Amino acid sequence: RTLFLFFLLDSTQLAIRRLRTVMIRLHLCLLFSVVRSAKRTVPLAFFHHHNNLPLLHSQQTHEQQHQHGRVLVPTALCSTNPSSSSGGEQESLNQEDASLFASLNKRREELRAESDTYSERWREAKFQSTIRLAIENDWIRRLDVGKWPLVALGSASGSIHVGDLQHGKIVASASEVHEGSGGDEEAIRLMHGDYDGSGVLAIAISTDYNLVVSAGREGSAKVWRINEDDSDGRGGGIELLPLGELSALPRGVLVTSIVFDDLEGMLWIGCFDGTVHRFHCDSIIGTADIPQQPLSVNVNSPVLSVAIAEEIGLVACATSSGSVELLSADFGTPLTSWNPFDDDGSTTCARSVAIVRANGSSDDSNSPIWSLVCGGSDGTIHVRSLATDALTGAAILETTPYEGGAQDPSSSWELQPSHSATVVSLAGREGADGGLLISAALDGTLRVWDLAAAAAAAADGNKGAPPCLYCLAGYKVWLGSVCTDEDGLRLISDGCDNTVLVHDFSQEIVDDMEG
Repeated sequence: RTLFLFFLLDSTQLAIRRLRTVMIRLHLCLLFSVVRSAKRTVPLAFFHHHNNLPLLHSQQTHEQQHQHGRVLVPTALCSTNPSSSSGGEQESLNQEDASLFASLNKRREELRAESDTYSERWREAKFQSTIRLAIENDWIRRLDVGKWPLVALGSASGSIHVGDLQHGKIVASASEVHEGSGGDEEAIRLMHGDYDGSGVLAIAISTDYNLVVSAGREGSAKVWRINEDDSDGRGGGIELLPLGELSALPRGVLVTSIVFDDLEGMLWIGCFDGTVHRFHCDSIIGTADIPQQPLSVNVNSPVLSVAIAEEIGLVACATSSGSVELLSADFGTPLTSWNPFDDDGSTTCARSVAIVRANGSSDDSNSPIWSLVCGGSDGTIHVRSLATDALTGAAILETTPYEGGAQDPSSSWELQPSHSATVVSLAGREGADGGLLISAALDGTLRVWDLAAAAAAAADGNKGAPPCLYCLAGYKVWLGSVCTDEDGLRLISDGCDNTVLVHDFSQEIVDDMEG
């Protein structure tokens, strides 16, 4: 429509020049977007004076940041007006454009080659495993990863910690702020099975908003602000500043899942009474005049896990009845329900859920392919293809969210081999190449699944379940969380008593036997 108005209102020569400008900017946006998604870096931040922690964000409000958008284009390029340039200036501009495009394309190819290298390491299990961090006289029960190297930990005693995985140390703590035992017996049984490790039930960290939110056996959730701490006079330290409970939550009701949506600045919380709540992060920290009353939705069954895909505006809730309830991330509107365990009157719970991109974001030729994944209390994992906008892949089709329609069995698979105990956590590999799913279960194993292989086969008309690439064993039965960092270079998990284990794919593995 814009291009048509250009031709109507301007002379042909001017219209062509403006058309060229529009195409340049579109190409630049595409290139910058690819580069940004392939090699995401830490945003502008205050860095720790001693160990370079990407800790405290600048004081610019997040509303301002959202107004600026997610693709950054140099101001000089945006202000260029070819119609006012002379012939010599235009020729110089053409040369500059060509040089810029060549430089960007070269960098894009370098990043794509780097991404392919990391992807190959993931698929061939070429990683270095290290214990990056340990806590004293306690056990780690839940964790969540912010921007590398920050991690939030919830312990068996009800304590909260923020750790630096790069330097292997705890940088801030709040001791025994949650009850370590007790709670709703049915909820604890459904979440932990026969192996209740006590302590924190859920935790999440947002390094964009400098927040940690945690939940314990007493119900509700507590909020912590990550602040600079200059008490030692040297600067660069941090502390956990308590902001209190989220009073809008039903008092005494167990919080089972906490997820940040940093893209939209939202906090999603799932509760055992069947409610899901969405808070504005700016209202929590008091940087915006937004009511603290959350958007609340009742899915009519106890919620055990919540997942969100910001890019397509979708929220998924795993429930004790075995169903996965899909909601609109924008309005909280219920979209549809999926129960992969409904055969023969099954009583299996939907214990964990994830929304994972099944193909890489560095692939310009294909629209994004998204999959909904559910882990059951019986150890099985089920995957269902989601239907998004065919042109952009940028929004879930709310009227028909499943590929092939709600009744098409070919868009749903049960992964084999299944775990031998409850699947407590699911994560997708972030980063440019994506396409991998990681599952964690109370049988003490992690498994890595190749969603991209199944997506590629489906594109050729050969639909089938994603294969399991390998299994990582040796974890304890109290394994509760598995995460990947935002660049898709590391796999982080608890389940090793008082330590955090990191499988690092960013470094080349050197065979000591060579030569």
